[in-house]
Amino acid sequence: MPRAILKPIADLPTKSAKIRALDLEGWSRSDIAEALGIRYQHVRNVLVQDAEKARRAQKPARGLVEAAALEPAKTTVGPGGRIVIPAAMRAALSMEEGREISLRVVGDELRIVTPLAAARRIRDMVRSRTLGTPSMADELIAERRQEAGGRADER
Repeated sequence: MPRAILKPIADLPTKSAKIRALDLEGWSRSDIAEALGIRYQHVRNVLVQDAEKARRAQKPARGLVEAAALEPAKTTVGPGGRIVIPAAMRAALSMEEGREISLRVVGDELRIVTPLAAARRIRDMVRSRTLGTPSMADELIAERRQEAGGRADER
């Protein structure tokens, strides 16, 4: 059975604000839902989204830490060829445990590329080569309209 809603909480402007306040008071999700007359899923969504926002706020956003600004680091090759990438460098590249990365040898260097960086590089390469050229999507739409207009004239 839910506890009585505190007066200051009843004055809050939104259901989400009330959910957060009751959660801070130690109420269970089901008690919050019952007390506010809303679905449990609504309570859960608000609290899960808040937790996700808090988690993202603790991690540096992609691009905030410039890889060039990081101090060079030394590491050793461990058993089975394993290497440990320092946390600051992983954060700079938005690398998370369990995520796939690409490795390639360029000259005498080993390069580590995240899928996000690879996609960004490809997008930039395509954009630089297509700058100033008409959009292929716009050309296709124009062709289709022309074809559709021609068929309408034939009727």
